[in-house]
Amino acid sequence: MKVSIIVLCFIGVILFTSLLTAPKIKLVDKDLIINLNEEYKEPGYKAYTLWFDITDGVSIVSDVDTSKVGEYKVIYKFKHTKKVRKVKVIETIPPELTLEGDIDSYVCPNGSYVEAGFKAIDNYDGDITDKVNIKVEKDKITYSVSDTSGNITTVERNLKYEDNNSPEIKLKGESRMTLKVGTSYTEPGYEASDNCLGDITDKVSIDGSVDINTPGNYKITYKVSDGVNETVVERNIYVTKGLATLGVENAGGVIYLTFDDGPHSSNTRKILDTLKKYDVKATFFVVPKDGLGYLIKEEYDSGHSIGIHSVTHTYSSVYASDEAFKNDVTRCNSIIKDITGEYTHLYRFPGGSSNTVSRSYSNGIITRMSNWLHDNGYHYFDWNISSGDAGATTSSDGVYNNVVSRLSKDRYNVVLMHDTHEYTANAIERIILYGIENGYTFAPITMNTKESHHGIAN
Repeated sequence: MKVSIIVLCFIGVILFTSLLTAPKIKLVDKDLIINLNEEYKEPGYKAYTLWFDITDGVSIVSDVDTSKVGEYKVIYKFKHTKKVRKVKVIETIPPELTLEGDIDSYVCPNGSYVEAGFKAIDNYDGDITDKVNIKVEKDKITYSVSDTSGNITTVERNLKYEDNNSPEIKLKGESRMTLKVGTSYTEPGYEASDNCLGDITDKVSIDGSVDINTPGNYKITYKVSDGVNETVVERNIYVTKGLATLGVENAGGVIYLTFDDGPHSSNTRKILDTLKKYDVKATFFVVPKDGLGYLIKEEYDSGHSIGIHSVTHTYSSVYASDEAFKNDVTRCNSIIKDITGEYTHLYRFPGGSSNTVSRSYSNGIITRMSNWLHDNGYHYFDWNISSGDAGATTSSDGVYNNVVSRLSKDRYNVVLMHDTHEYTANAIERIILYGIENGYTFAPITMNTKESHHGIAN
């Protein structure tokens, strides 16, 4: 009886003590430091009171936001008992600091560096260019920037006091001039500037002379120095006997300059002025355009030949059918008649008579229409020299070389060009001069000119 009472009393003491003893919460890895945008993972915890596990009864309240730098709390609660875990989110990536211009920057001797620019971007703070500190020393500039987390980036720009840029000479007027025997040469002028010294026109020396009474190629040389670097440019002056000789129809050595796809407001204008300068007559296979009829009229009035090319130059329209082709020819000719007062019977196929793209629209149309042209009194002309200005070259040197390298005195030379390109317009004078100086003659295509044909492929 006494033993039972003692056991009961002991159990009662234990239960009473358990009820009176406060729960305890134990954290695994109490405080944490994690990186920005890193996932927060709960390290774990335990809760108990004497011998009883009460972990499942713990509630957690957290304000951790890993997308923002700062200190946060995770609170663990069981009734009136709580435990706090501190979580610190940090950002450790330094800003990106980039320099515009070159790392090795050249500065004019006795000059000062002009800042080329820089930019600072932080993955957290964004654009912090305005926070960049600059320290200028004799041979370098140091740029440094710090983000709000204290991450620092430093870069340097090396300064080299050297002048590696040559002066610039700009010639007034043309760098390539043509004069007739007996006229006079007047220096058009020039300007010179240097990146360090500024205007140095007064330092330019000129060498060379022009004998206006003797045909030939003369050079005027312009030279200037900034004390370290020197620049030399030349002006080429051609003194020529003058006008081109009109060629005998179909004779060897005759050059027929032909131009397709025009007129063009500026390029045709330049070509006409050059042809007039040397009294050269040419042939224009036109694609009439609104507002530019006056150029076709000027071509006609100046003694150049006018030929039909197309109203649209759109293959899918021109070669859609026999009827479409005939309509394109007659419409183009009517426009020419309205402008010049006269029909023409000179014709050039868009793409040439050897084009194969017409097969896509009407099989055999070139064969049929070449016969139709002849049956109706038209003469059609291809070419035996291509300037390549329709795609093979886009430079005046390329046009010039393609033409003069293929000229022959053993035949007549029908040259294909397009007066829609500036680089072609810029090459014409040199081509004419080459012809004059090498004994060629020039002529416009007429109805007496022997037709130059390719092999028909459709």
